[in-house]
Amino acid sequence: MISSILPAIATYNPHQDILLVLKAEPQFEVNFLHQLKITPPDCYEQVCKRWSEFKPSLMP
Repeated sequence: MISSILPAIATYNPHQDILLVLKAEPQFEVNFLHQLKITPPDCYEQVCKRWSEFKPSLMP
């Protein structure tokens, strides 16, 4: 599995792109998200600041 995602990792820029790897036995899927309207670091910062809006209602 690792060898099949190496090409995506080689071109991935963590400050501009998101590399999403989903695994469901026995298959996996790799999604390379780029040209985003907001950078991943900015997105993370916004989610942290507004966590109550993202927190599932079933969690205490």
